[in-house]
Amino acid sequence: MEIPRHQRTAGAMVGAPVNNDTKISRLGETPVLGFDTSGTQGIVGVAIGGRLILRYEDMARQQAERLMPLIEAVLLEAGICYRDLVRIGVGVGPGSFAGIRVGVSAARGLALSLGIPAVGISGFDVLSHVRPDADFGTVAAPRSQLYLAALRDCVERQSPTLATPQKVAQCPGPVTRLEDLSPEEHLQALLHLAVERDEISPPKPLYIKPADATPQKSAPRIVP
Repeated sequence: MEIPRHQRTAGAMVGAPVNNDTKISRLGETPVLGFDTSGTQGIVGVAIGGRLILRYEDMARQQAERLMPLIEAVLLEAGICYRDLVRIGVGVGPGSFAGIRVGVSAARGLALSLGIPAVGISGFDVLSHVRPDADFGTVAAPRSQLYLAALRDCVERQSPTLATPQKVAQCPGPVTRLEDLSPEEHLQALLHLAVERDEISPPKPLYIKPADATPQKSAPRIVP
């Protein structure tokens, strides 16, 4: 399987500003912060004045230690501070449990302290925005499995599920993968969706459990 070009460089920051992008220019002049730590690659960026200031790096671990320094580096490069932000978009999953928790907690904390809205965007929302012709979308899951969801109204809508590659191969329509998007595509979609959302509520994690997972029926007995 060919590794996407943007995933071939590991470790340090490899992102860069994107200038004169018509999609970004439609976001307006006021700065909007976006980040997604739900996958193995952490993506952080600010859209301001028609430019996208973007950084991304491997973040399979230590999301809590790496996220805030990345945000501060992006703000510094953009020449702004936290108080200049007007909105925050955050990836809510599915993906890494720890990464989702770190990202959502950071977005909620920043939004509360700054008095601005934070908007949660799922990986499937991003795929629907970037790949409107795809019927189904997948996001990488543990143990070589995939999170699967229908993306278009013409397909029978069901809740996202955990699926094997064999099940995904049987989907009756085009399938697109979140991991095939470049960091620029991913973050631009997240920012656009965050700005376009009218109904705003605190971001909530999107955790997807296996189909056979059942809740514990009773609390464990504590023996003194």
